[in-house]
Amino acid sequence: MYMEMTKTPGFLKEFAVPFTIKNLSLIVIFSLLFFLMGVSGLQLQSAQTGVSSIWPASGLTFACLLIFGFRLWPGVLAGMLLLGFYTGLPFQVAIISGIAAILETVIPLSIARKFGFTGRLDSLHEALIFATIVTLGPIISALIGSTSMYFFSEAATLPSLSVMMLWWLGNSIGILLFGGMILSICTGVSNGLFFNHFWEKISLILAALLICTLAFLQSSGIESTLFIKFIIPLTMIGAIRFGSFGAFSSPLIATIVLLSISSNLPDNLFEHAPFGYLYLILVELWFVSISGLIMAGAFHDRSSQSQMKWLAHHDTLTQLANRNVLEQETIHALQGMRRMDQGLCLLFIDLDQLKSVNDQLGHKEGDRLLVSTAKLLVKQVRSRDIVARWGGDEFIILLRNCDLVEAQHIAEKIIISVHELSSLFKGKKFKISMSIGVTNALKDDSHESLIERADKACYTAKNTGKDKVIVI
Repeated sequence: MYMEMTKTPGFLKEFAVPFTIKNLSLIVIFSLLFFLMGVSGLQLQSAQTGVSSIWPASGLTFACLLIFGFRLWPGVLAGMLLLGFYTGLPFQVAIISGIAAILETVIPLSIARKFGFTGRLDSLHEALIFATIVTLGPIISALIGSTSMYFFSEAATLPSLSVMMLWWLGNSIGILLFGGMILSICTGVSNGLFFNHFWEKISLILAALLICTLAFLQSSGIESTLFIKFIIPLTMIGAIRFGSFGAFSSPLIATIVLLSISSNLPDNLFEHAPFGYLYLILVELWFVSISGLIMAGAFHDRSSQSQMKWLAHHDTLTQLANRNVLEQETIHALQGMRRMDQGLCLLFIDLDQLKSVNDQLGHKEGDRLLVSTAKLLVKQVRSRDIVARWGGDEFIILLRNCDLVEAQHIAEKIIISVHELSSLFKGKKFKISMSIGVTNALKDDSHESLIERADKACYTAKNTGKDKVIVI
């Protein structure tokens, strides 16, 4: 879904707009969406500054230029000119603001992609880069835009620095929440995970909607700022549970509610501290969103590392310990046996009919047999024993503090129990059985010699009729 930016032949060529129906259609649609999101942002335009405190169009620009490429830049200018015509904004301010909006995305994005930024927002690396873009990128548009208003517009009555700060806040929130959510949804759709935990996500959104509606309909600005703090735990829970989608959901709902009920907001939201409690709320939402995104990235990385560690120690099909773990556990068990003078036995198991199942029923049924066998083996041994898949149709069980008689008894129980798996393959004339070799550890054994001796016993069982236990 995302453009392969690293393969672009030249920076300037990224801005080339091939004259095709597809490109023109994309630009027209994008410019109209920019205009509509700009109009929605103007619902919270301050009479003191002429600047909107939430600017969703900046988020749309960032996400679309990242996903579809810089060739959509004419759509930004067209959308800004439409907004200028709609609001009576001076032509010079509209053009300069459009250019600033393009640079706000192009410059930080061009730098970020050199550090491996893809826009997937699914790791701490991505989250930190995106947070940097959200913080520094809007400075470009705020500086250029506020300067153009100073020279060409009389709408603002506050000092230029104040206009610049509010411009930065509106664009930063736009990129963070609206742009971030678009990227999060695109990532979820592309990897097929967007609809996972669907009803949990809906519940999160409804909870945020309830909190924000109650908060912003309070008659006191102070009560609003206190009530909105319930968004903080909701955002953190969402970030841990649903990643970047959860980090953005609650703060985004808050901004949408603000835009929706802006005409009903109490006047005192705009009259204090010094621009009003509204701006304190927006700054708080900004910090909460950034914190949630970073938390989501950190938890994703930790989960990925845990998964990689698990995969390094387990067989992915049967969920049993793999060969490497079995060898290490056998080495440690032999060392413990020598210190404590306790018995140690090993069962080498071969599943006799796996090839027949694969040939007659297919490998899918063969895999099902392996999984069923693994579960059966785990049930037959103690919690301190190690059950591992050695490879193919072979399994090994390491029995700690166990003598040879007890090990033989366990093996014989397994032989009987595995016959029950035959019922899984009705209509076929073969039955499921095992050949098991059993041996006990000697004081001078290495893990290789112990496993080799059990393997020989298993080989003998398999070549003398199968479905039996041989003890060496």
